Amino acid sequence: MLFHKTVIGHLDDYGGKTDPAEKFRQHYADNQHNDVAFVPGGWLVLHSWFPTKQQLKLFPPSPVLVKGDCIISYEAGFEQASRQPFMYDHFNDAKSAYRQERRQRAALVECHVKHFFEVNYPEYYSHPSNHEKYDKPAKEDFFLRLPGKSEMRLDVKSWSYKQNGQQVGVVRNVKDDIIYLWGDWNDEQSVAMYGICSGKWLKIIGQDSDKLTHISDNHIWPIDCLLVLLNMTRANQDYSQFRRDIKAERSP
Repeated sequence: MLFHKTVIGHLDDYGGKTDPAEKFRQHYADNQHNDVAFVPGGWLVLHSWFPTKQQLKLFPPSPVLVKGDCIISYEAGFEQASRQPFMYDHFNDAKSAYRQERRQRAALVECHVKHFFEVNYPEYYSHPSNHEKYDKPAKEDFFLRLPGKSEMRLDVKSWSYKQNGQQVGVVRNVKDDIIYLWGDWNDEQSVAMYGICSGKWLKIIGQDSDKLTHISDNHIWPIDCLLVLLNMTRANQDYSQFRRDIKAERSP
């Protein structure tokens, strides 16, 4: 399941009197970009689960919501307070109300995202290298280790500001081997996970004179892409092969 939604539909799931593609579109009627693709083997998927870099603006992130939890929120507060004395003060404003609020919100987002993956994908989830080592920094917030694939090191980031109606995130000293996962605290009741992007992709975008990279929400891969990858791996399906099949289908 993709957070209570079907990840990949199979032709055998539908009766002979039903157009499976139409039923699949109806299932995703809340998504304005619900173009259905047929993949060899009888699979139905959405194009937005397998976008290319050039197509990212066609598939703006549709967030997956993680319900806020009081216990996780408490753990986030404990984590943030324990690490606070050892955090870098890049902007010389660590004691300001603004920076404190930013760090608290970031901790809420990070802990809820980590809990989501730990609970839903325990076979792939691993704690960060500084787990319960509050005086030690780490590049990642958690790992996803998929069989037969390179280790995924994920860093959870929150949006920094809005510009021209788009959310913009800021990353300092981008790391090649990190996958940045973008989320935000939503209406004080849930965490919204928007999407992911690699450090290599951020470096292509470039950084300013302060070694900061600014990325808008239309330059990230939808969070569905990561969740579909995990669910397909669990079902022994090859995400990369599906992407190649869809690309071939698009070709004239």
